[in-house]
Amino acid sequence: MIGADSRPAQKKHALQTLCDLCYTLQEDPGILVAIAAAGAIPPLVQLLGLYASDGNKLLSPDVEELLSPEDLQCFPVAALLALSENDDNTVSIAGAGAVPRVVQLLLPDAPSYMLEPAAALLYNLTRVNAEVAGTVIPAGAVPRLVLLLGPGSTPATQWQAAGVLELLSVHAGNRATVAAAGAIPMLVQLLGSGSSSEAQRSAAWALDHLSGDVANRATIAAAGAVPLLVQLLGPGSTGSVLVVAAAALANLAQNADNMVAIAAAGAIPLLVNLLGPGSSPDPDVEQCTAGFLSNLTIDDDQNTAAIVAAGGFSALVRLGARSTDPQTQAAIASFLSLFTPFEVAVAMRQDRQRA
Repeated sequence: MIGADSRPAQKKHALQTLCDLCYTLQEDPGILVAIAAAGAIPPLVQLLGLYASDGNKLLSPDVEELLSPEDLQCFPVAALLALSENDDNTVSIAGAGAVPRVVQLLLPDAPSYMLEPAAALLYNLTRVNAEVAGTVIPAGAVPRLVLLLGPGSTPATQWQAAGVLELLSVHAGNRATVAAAGAIPMLVQLLGSGSSSEAQRSAAWALDHLSGDVANRATIAAAGAVPLLVQLLGPGSTGSVLVVAAAALANLAQNADNMVAIAAAGAIPLLVNLLGPGSSPDPDVEQCTAGFLSNLTIDDDQNTAAIVAAGGFSALVRLGARSTDPQTQAAIASFLSLFTPFEVAVAMRQDRQRA
């Protein structure tokens, strides 16, 4: 009923019913597979193109009366978003030509009821596999996604847009394109306290991936990322945000000037606190923090002294006694190798006295 030959009233009713069905039953994978198997995906993807790119005029005048712009934009995207919770369906959605059609919907002045599901659908399409992700940049998505990171977008839209850029930036070949589109300063802005934790996490991951390119590290720091990432190491952040903030800072610290800035921003005591007795044990946080603290000591006696002064010595020793992770153990061994047995004993005694 949602094919090209359907009457307008039938098309509208079918869209509403299918959208409601997908959302109501999206927790049942079997239903999503059955809907796709019934042939729903190709006509839904085609409906994404019924609305003109200028956002004002329908391409099919005969349906203008009964299918409002809101219907045409919202219903197909919402139904496809629900269907895309199944990975096989997502591949089929991409195969039906959805990526360029969804990208065309990503306009900063578009209503949130369309932008939020469209950005979420593009995220699902990007994450499903590398082949589909490879079609996102040629469709012109990056400049549109960068615009959606701005304060005019809803928190959900910012999160999804940052998430797509995060996924794209995993691949080294995409990083120059993402950076050239102006993504770095916009992603840095999302690290601030005014953003949702989801947007902060996706922005931090995207910056972490982008900092894998040496050329981007100074740019990210110049955009003000260091103090914002250090703030995310504080007690108000969740475990997943702590991990990515520490990972991004560790990448940035491979630049000598950035390492100085990270220490100056107060990162060392916050990193030590993540390993303290009052922290919640999280193997990922512990591994990343131990590695980062160890890296901060490379050819830097001042950072080493700051870690010891913050109680980091005993924190790392305690972590070494309980952790079975090889990377964590290697980082701790590297740190301890900087000290003689006498210095180890002195540092442990000083930490006990401070406690």
